[in-house]
Amino acid sequence: MTPFFLKFGKFLLLVFTPIALVAFLIWWLVQLATINDILAAVIIHILAGTLVAFLFLYLVLVFMRPKLLISRYICKRENVYWFKVVNGSRFHAFDVKIEVF
Repeated sequence: MTPFFLKFGKFLLLVFTPIALVAFLIWWLVQLATINDILAAVIIHILAGTLVAFLFLYLVLVFMRPKLLISRYICKRENVYWFKVVNGSRFHAFDVKIEVF
C-alpha cells in the first residue's frame, strides 16, 4: 500500500506550493510596510469593495428587472376586467399583481 504523501504528492505540491508562496509574499510585504500603509490599504480595499458591491447590485436590479407591458385593450366580462400583460424581458416575471385606484 502506498503512503498518503506519495499517492497525493503531486496534488499537494500543486495546491500548497502556490498558497505557501502567497502567504510568504504577504508576510514579507507586511514586514516592509509601516502601520500607516497597512491601514491605508485596508481602508481603500474596504471602500473599493463596498463600491463594487453596490455597483453590481444596481446593475443586477436594473438589468434583471422584468419589463411588463400592458395592452391598451381592456376586456370587461361580468364585472371583471381582463388585462393582457406581456413580459418584455428575458427573465421570468412571478407574482404579478395589478391594483386599480
